[in-house]
Amino acid sequence: MDESKRMDESKIARQCIFSGLEILFDALLLFVEERLKRCYPSNWQAQVFAEFPDWEDDMVAEEITWDQLKLLKAIREQKFWWDVFRTALSPYGIENSSVQTLIDARNYLSHNYTIPCDYAENALGLMIDLAKATGAGEIAATQLRAMRKALPCISGIDFNGFPFGGVDFDHSRGYNVLRLAMDKLREDDVLCLNLKIDPQCPGKNEDDFRDDGGAVW
Repeated sequence: MDESKRMDESKIARQCIFSGLEILFDALLLFVEERLKRCYPSNWQAQVFAEFPDWEDDMVAEEITWDQLKLLKAIREQKFWWDVFRTALSPYGIENSSVQTLIDARNYLSHNYTIPCDYAENALGLMIDLAKATGAGEIAATQLRAMRKALPCISGIDFNGFPFGGVDFDHSRGYNVLRLAMDKLREDDVLCLNLKIDPQCPGKNEDDFRDDGGAVW
């Protein structure tokens, strides 16, 4: 990939991550505060300050001014993860390391790093899971799916009218497509994928896409 195309894709990836975190913010705020209050009803803010003593401005004001990074850090912090958030998030496939990935993505935006398309695809997938877990709602999840589908590394994939459509893809971007397809499978219950194995990928064949039961995705 030439440099100009790589930078164009990075710009789109950065915008998608930024917009995705914005979409999640309100639901994430309600989720974090509600869970903390439930676990520490008499002193939840004091518990937060004890774990984040560098939040000095909030401590002086005796009130937490949440932003995206603070919300994600609160979820990831080991004490809160185990005592407050794990039981709500793990059933949706979200682990502490998943939250760290979103923290890293937020930091990459702040420091103006180049962000690969595949990294943004992964981050948006985690945001979709988080939207479901935090009660952000189907509208938010739909917006996040649309942004992920529009990324350059997976755009142009035709889902041909689910639930009975098909997806054609080559091996070079197969795993990204599979992730999209499995999301759609969970929504619609029925999915048909038409595999086109890229002949330029030696040693790769349909067995790469079989599950343990022998079914071809």
